[in-house]
Amino acid sequence: EIAFTFPAVTSVAITPAKALTTYVTTNVLDFTGLDIKAYTVTATKATSVTLTEVTKVPACTPLVLQGTASTTYNVPVIASADAISGNLLKGSATESYTVAADGDAYVLSDGEFHPAQAGTIAAGKAYLLKADIPEGAREFMALDFDDVTGISSIKNDAVKAEDNTYYDLNGRRVLYPTKGLYIINGKKVVIK
Repeated sequence: EIAFTFPAVTSVAITPAKALTTYVTTNVLDFTGLDIKAYTVTATKATSVTLTEVTKVPACTPLVLQGTASTTYNVPVIASADAISGNLLKGSATESYTVAADGDAYVLSDGEFHPAQAGTIAAGKAYLLKADIPEGAREFMALDFDDVTGISSIKNDAVKAEDNTYYDLNGRRVLYPTKGLYIINGKKVVIK
């Protein structure tokens, strides 16, 4: 008979400074039923990244967390979790990452991924490598939640369109349109 000893910690207190933040820990965590949500990045596009919600997370898995800023969440530490495949986020719970002089990483800032300037990404933070992002992607990439289950409020602000400004059907500005349906000056336009 073999006795296993698990960490004495039964939960980890997470207090995000912003509603969206990145996170990497050495603990195996269970976000099931909590008000804080954990996501992996499962796809990148020229204009956005796709986030997929995860609940039971293995140790050292880079995540995007969504919660209320400056709120402490107690996330249970569990014994094990199945491996998560397809996560494009990188990061380490114990080592920092030095960004190359040409900016080889994107970091989460103000709810979007932006190119990182030369410097260091702290241990415990996640990032995307430029090599995992389509060539010609925007300087920032909006977040696209894979499993959105509801809308809590809608804000209707008048948008003044500039001449020849392309928008996709979600209302996001498109700098380099390809084939598809777009909105230009309030009218639908098909590019073949």
